[in-house]
Amino acid sequence: MEPQDQSETPQSRRITRAKLKKRSNIRFGISLLVIAGLVGSSITLILTNPTSYEETEPTPFPITVPTRVPFEQPTAAPTSVPDVVIAASAPLRLEIPSVGFDSANIVLPAGQTETFIKWTEDDNRAHGGSLVPPSPYKSSLVYDTTVPGGGLFGTDAQTSGLIAGHTSRYDRPESEQGVFQPLIEVDEGDPVAITTANGKLCYNVITIDSETPKNGGVLIDDVLVSAVAAKYRYAAPIPGVVYIVTCYRPDVNSTGPTTENLVLVLQLNQGVTNAGSC
Repeated sequence: MEPQDQSETPQSRRITRAKLKKRSNIRFGISLLVIAGLVGSSITLILTNPTSYEETEPTPFPITVPTRVPFEQPTAAPTSVPDVVIAASAPLRLEIPSVGFDSANIVLPAGQTETFIKWTEDDNRAHGGSLVPPSPYKSSLVYDTTVPGGGLFGTDAQTSGLIAGHTSRYDRPESEQGVFQPLIEVDEGDPVAITTANGKLCYNVITIDSETPKNGGVLIDDVLVSAVAAKYRYAAPIPGVVYIVTCYRPDVNSTGPTTENLVLVLQLNQGVTNAGSC
């Protein structure tokens, strides 16, 4: 057993117990402060960081509406495009696509250099005023310069143009049949193109005449000419109009002489001519 400390007295023991009690009170006070602090901190956390979720309305996505620019009426009418002008001159090529006719495909016989032959007043006098395209039948087309105004072809022409060619009897060999044999198949409205040195002219068939007598007794300048010549060759000129004339044979078996002419009346189509699409 340890020896007892002789220095400890009753008074010193009382002081020691008082110190211990004071320390205990201090510890208790500190514990209360710590607990209070923890409680305060918990309250603070609860207030600043709530555990419940409160749903809020989403922010709408912004929609941009384009600004509408008001339409402004033009201050002046647009300038119109002028019509194409093709100066009047002689025909070089005739095309009628609906019946497969193209004068560029005509085979010229030996000695003939031009498909289109000019018909003059000298030719009129030599044939008694009648328009008679020369033979051979298959290769001769004439354009008549004896009609009023000279008979040239163009958008600015102040005359009527006239082109003539043969239609022969169907009992002839094909090589001897007339160059205008296919014209019997042409219909009103069909397009026709005439090319000159100055450009391409576009027409449409507006009338088909097969009832005008080929022979007759019409006096023109004291010359007896056919009814069709009086009606078309010497008619008052009509700008933009072209006549294509041949003999009329309504039946492929026709072998006798013809008594009427077939005349296609063409009207210039300026709009198609402008486009150059005929």
